[in-house]
Amino acid sequence: MSKSKAKFNKKAFAIAMISLFAAFIVISSVFLGLYLAKEPPLDEGMRSIQYVMANTIADATDLNELDFSTSTHIIYAFIYVDKDTLLPHVSEADRENLSRLSAHLRSNYPNVKFMLSIASGGGNREGFCEATRTQERRDAFVKELAKIDEEFGFDGFDVDWEYPGFKYGNITYCNHCGDDHAALMETMRKQFEDKKILSAAVSGSVVLLHHLKNMRLAKVLDFANIMCYDLGEKNHAAFSAVGSAMFNAYLVGYHKRQLNLGLPFYGRYNDENGEVVYYDYDVYKALEKEGKLKIVSRNDYSYAMIDGHRLSLDSDEQLFKKARYAVERGYGGVFCWHMGCNLDGSLMREIYKILQGND
Repeated sequence: MSKSKAKFNKKAFAIAMISLFAAFIVISSVFLGLYLAKEPPLDEGMRSIQYVMANTIADATDLNELDFSTSTHIIYAFIYVDKDTLLPHVSEADRENLSRLSAHLRSNYPNVKFMLSIASGGGNREGFCEATRTQERRDAFVKELAKIDEEFGFDGFDVDWEYPGFKYGNITYCNHCGDDHAALMETMRKQFEDKKILSAAVSGSVVLLHHLKNMRLAKVLDFANIMCYDLGEKNHAAFSAVGSAMFNAYLVGYHKRQLNLGLPFYGRYNDENGEVVYYDYDVYKALEKEGKLKIVSRNDYSYAMIDGHRLSLDSDEQLFKKARYAVERGYGGVFCWHMGCNLDGSLMREIYKILQGND
């Protein structure tokens, strides 16, 4: 009796593989649809956030000179981590600024949310890495924030730990920084529950973004401010790079409504020594008016030549285009870095109109 051998049927195998792949696509689409269906409502409308630096408040003899009317949130930047205590520290200068700003906002703009941003830096190389290395330190850090809040009554806190686990200047970092960053935000949420807004400044760099514990952060943050700038030397805030940064932030686990698109109110270039030179919006617009530079706008980016250098910047049209993009794509809003770059508030007034659908 002869034994028959089973032959490998390539056609049947191919059909089976295609069927499995199709089933995978269908199932994935169902789960993605369920995920998207849980998109939280934006009950506060589009966010219009301005960071305001300490020196902007200190230099303003009259805060009425600054326009807060087009902001949903004002974030004071920054207080820093004290190098000795490893706790958030309010200096005497910051205390005076915060007292003035708090009183002004409460009296004149009661609907504007007033937040405090905490950063590494300020001459302190230890910063967040050392301050959050253990749960005991994180608990102490957050309890100190609660004490600071008792004095000023903030609506929320913003953590400006931009590059956890990456070398930045001389600030200490380690392989545990990504986990410690998430654990700090989780500890803050536990302390303040839903009584305070919690946000984080997040780099628009794909490499840095994927290093964060985004799924954990998305569960405790009210929103993430995606820094869609400083993304390259030649064109630091190209429109295509901004779109990529926002979409990648969405893909790693945030809801679109949690994401705010960052608008740079400044231009920059790297000099011969590799040092970054910054030009505020008010400065390069004044130079343009005086005929000392010409802003060239392309579809994807804008720039101007100054002193033999290519100054990468956003024209008015580019900034407004990005604001419309945030609206059209269903993101939570925009934020600007920073208010002091455009002291008369003209940019934010136009951007606010776009966010409100009135442009």
